Parts: sequence; structure tokens; C-alpha cells
Amino acid sequence: MALPGIRKPSHRDWTHTMQVVIDRLTQAVHTYKRPPFDDVFMSERERQDKTAQCVELLRRVHTLTDDTQTPTDSLADVARHDERIVSGLMVLARQTLDALPTVSKDMQKLMKSPWHDRWTSRAAMEMFRGLKSDGSEGIGTGLPEHGRLPEVLSDLIERETVGEGREPRSALHRHGEDGEGRDTEDTTPIRHTALRRRWTDHTRQSSSASGGME
Repeated sequence: MALPGIRKPSHRDWTHTMQVVIDRLTQAVHTYKRPPFDDVFMSERERQDKTAQCVELLRRVHTLTDDTQTPTDSLADVARHDERIVSGLMVLARQTLDALPTVSKDMQKLMKSPWHDRWTSRAAMEMFRGLKSDGSEGIGTGLPEHGRLPEVLSDLIERETVGEGREPRSALHRHGEDGEGRDTEDTTPIRHTALRRRWTDHTRQSSSASGGME
């Protein structure tokens, strides 16, 4: 049931937040595959399984955040496309929320770092707090009640469920017009674009992650 005065998140809200999910899960994959400390035990089989789970979730999120699939014929086509994308991202956001508590516990163990502050490395700070000082890009404990990225995901899901109307894009997505294949309003931050390219390369190398570690 829609609540008056609450708008659904924009397509950009969804894709930007899920790009942050890609950032954090990509970090988790690297940490599972190459733990920074030799004296923290997690069996190779367990790390293989958890790597494979993250890789599969990342693959699905990456597919839905690929801007090159956006139609260019009309704003109506873009709007219909965006609704399909948001519907899929909402499912993946729920699955991410289900996965993050375990990921956070594992990262705290493998990185030998608390989640809240006094992180043991820059990588741990980025994992648990994120690069933004407000903490909205870090996984925290993986639980929405402790804030950070899980709270952002939970808020998106809630607004999507109870909100009414969605702010439409104001311009067509024209591949190649700005040199990056994105319209000016829905521009993905450069940091995420670079990580997305890294993730594409990483996926090719990790397609058989469940079969062995690099």
C-alpha cells in the first residue's frame, strides 16, 4: 500500500547503491581468496564455497547494472526498462541483506578487525565503513539496525514497497554521446565504473571459483 508523500527510489538511487554492493562484495571475494593473515583459520573449502556464493551474487547484480542494455528509442521505453531493472535489483537487494551478516563476520575474522571503528587496515576501513565518512558504503555488521550499507538497502526496499511514483529520467540514454554511454543525469561515479571493469575481468577468471582457488 502506497503512503502519500513517499516517493519510490529513482533508477539512479538503485543502481548507485547496487554498485556499492559490487564494490564491497568484490572486496570480500578478494579477501576470501587471499586472506591478509596466515594465522586466521578458515578452511580452503569454506573459502571456496563463500567465494562462489559472492561471485554468483555479483554476476547477477552486475548484469542488471549494465548501462549498455538501456534502450535509446524513447523515454517510455527507458521507463519500462528501468521498472524491470528495479524489480530485479529489489530481489537482489534482499538477497544481499541475507548474505551480509555472514560476510561481515567472516571479514572481521579474516581481517582481524572490528566493524565499528579502530580498523586494522585501510581495506578494513573501506569494507566496514566505506570511503564516505557517513558510513553509508560500508557493510558494518551486515544488519540494518546497525546502520551503514545494510540500512541503506533496507530503506530502498521499504521506499520501493510503500512509495508512490518514481522520478523519471529527464533525458534519453544515448550510447556514445558523452563518451561514456550514459546520460548526464544518470551518471555512475567514476570509481564504480572502474571497479565494474575490474569486476568484468575478475568474473572471467573466477567463473569456476567453486572448483578451486586462484
